[in-house]
Amino acid sequence: MHRELYDVLGVASGATPDAIKSAYRSKSKQLHPDSGQPTADEEAFHRLSMAYTILRDADKRKKYDSDGTYDAGPTRTEHQIVLSLIAERIALAIQTNITNLDVNLLEIVRADLADLVQQAVTANQSVTRVLGGLERSLARIKTPDENNLFASALNAKLQECRNAKTKNDDLERRALAALDILLSYTSETIQTQPMFFGNSTNGPFVWTS
Repeated sequence: MHRELYDVLGVASGATPDAIKSAYRSKSKQLHPDSGQPTADEEAFHRLSMAYTILRDADKRKKYDSDGTYDAGPTRTEHQIVLSLIAERIALAIQTNITNLDVNLLEIVRADLADLVQQAVTANQSVTRVLGGLERSLARIKTPDENNLFASALNAKLQECRNAKTKNDDLERRALAALDILLSYTSETIQTQPMFFGNSTNGPFVWTS
């Protein structure tokens, strides 16, 4: 059993998906470059994010457990993706309030990000219910092989829902990380804090089945 990625997260090789998610959240608060913690470390945070990306995906985790290899994915770090999300929400807040920029943009962006978190959580509650129904339906099929058209259709929908849940988890995690970054901002300092710019490929989509 290969352990490197599990050690990065500080979990056992048999850890459940929930345990892996919990470990990531806990360690990210310590390592996030903008956490203000003495343990903040961008490189370590990147390794943590990469380990979580692999181990939260059932197929990637199975491959890693089998041969120790994995696809590190895109070169953009999780931190860069979060910054792009913040830039996107700031741009949206400015555009929405373009005729009245005396409003508190910081609070608007924070509320927007909090809404994204709630949307992702709510969407995943629905996805989880659908997953349970699909799994029960599949369990009732006596010959759930690839030649059974009903089993094939159910398996395809199961994978679609699992992908949606993963994307909602990503959105929730990134919106929470964005909120953590904005904790260091105040209405008085927002004019002197560096603004974030960039194009995000991870917009405020709520992925549902």
